[in-house]
Amino acid sequence: MSRASRSRGSSLTFGKEMTRNDIAAIEQKLGIKLPLALADFFALEKRDVDERGESILSRASDIIELTLEYRAGYVGLAPWPKSWVYIGDEGDACPYYVDCDTGRIARLHKGNLREKPLEVFSDFSALHEHLRKIDVEVTESLKKGKGNFLYGVVPLLGVLGFFGGILGLVFLVIWLFDKSR
Repeated sequence: MSRASRSRGSSLTFGKEMTRNDIAAIEQKLGIKLPLALADFFALEKRDVDERGESILSRASDIIELTLEYRAGYVGLAPWPKSWVYIGDEGDACPYYVDCDTGRIARLHKGNLREKPLEVFSDFSALHEHLRKIDVEVTESLKKGKGNFLYGVVPLLGVLGFFGGILGLVFLVIWLFDKSR
């Protein structure tokens, strides 16, 4: 199974910075030159994936492997251009890529370049600021006790669905019983 279809808790590693040799390997194996802000981020920023699955990959081999898969037309998708490099996702298989020719970053629905990007950023600094802002908002929301709403709603909907199904079966039995009379 490809790592591109991984779920949270996968074998991808986070929480360490890359070495300059790692960055050179990405550039050499993919035939590109990473934008300076992104290369610096890879080399200098120690980061972890948070509980929402948000991530910028931190292992050169994962970036290389995933980029090559999408360039080859992963799962029947149109192949990515040679200037695009897979840099991460939100734990939902909707990857962020950087166009190394322009520095632009976009997030594609399931990696499909034929669909309109979900998000577009002028460069890595814009993406980085966007992700930091989201982290602050989520952290503040959780501190205030918000954000836990769905933890109660989802099980409630499941229980209601279960009992709704049982009620439906009871009505079906009653209807069949009346029909047979």
